[in-house]
Amino acid sequence: MLVKAAAAGTTLQDTPADACLSGRRYTWNMAVPILPPPGFDELSADEKLDYIQGLWEHFSVHPEEVPTPNWHREIVAERLAAHRRGEVSSRPWPEVREELLARLHAAR
Repeated sequence: MLVKAAAAGTTLQDTPADACLSGRRYTWNMAVPILPPPGFDELSADEKLDYIQGLWEHFSVHPEEVPTPNWHREIVAERLAAHRRGEVSSRPWPEVREELLARLHAAR
């Protein structure tokens, strides 16, 4: 359905799949990218992760340009409200990070 909309040069706001991106100025009048990019499947797992990290670093140069869907904001608001009501527990980030790094090192 989005491919038909793209071919017609319509904006995302003209398509039903736009629920998360309403109000943004994105259009589908550019070529639809081939996913995964050519040669990606031939990369090793480490190379694939490096590629993905590079993409993220490219986007993160201007974080204000990376769209955040409304449903992401809703989930964060719900979880923060639950935390403030004492319905969920939390741990300090350094503690969680240390545990995750220990698991990662143990798995290697």
